[in-house]
Amino acid sequence: MLPQQPCFVFFIESLITQTNTLDPYALKFISTLQKNNCYFLTHNSNTNRETFYNDLVSKNIPCIFNNVVTPNDIPYSYNALSLFKFINISPKRIVVITNVLTDDYCEYQRLGGKLILILNNGTTYDDYLKSHHDPDLVLGNFHNLAIFLNKKRR
Repeated sequence: MLPQQPCFVFFIESLITQTNTLDPYALKFISTLQKNNCYFLTHNSNTNRETFYNDLVSKNIPCIFNNVVTPNDIPYSYNALSLFKFINISPKRIVVITNVLTDDYCEYQRLGGKLILILNNGTTYDDYLKSHHDPDLVLGNFHNLAIFLNKKRR
């Protein structure tokens, strides 16, 4: 299911729980990945890249400044083509992990990327079933994602 050398794109909103804290399983999952293969994005257009980076670091999220993207660095809609151009990676290597489904995220799939929907503090299972979007994988949380990917790596 995943590319040989995946690059993970995390929308930060998918890492936050309903109590506005970082999902501990998300942090554990991200900590198992290579920092240079992880990109972090936000929908918050009121934050700049440095502030967003500092916020990630304060939450102990292992990241690299150059891999942090805010709507001020690419078009607000996070147009898929713009994002791939910005991070200079083939779409086929991209794995987008999000908690909401939008047409733009599904554009990643059309371009060859993978889309994983995490059902925490965003799209509900009922919303997903009623949606016209079809992610490659739907899981309840990051704990289940880690279990799934560990089984696939064996």
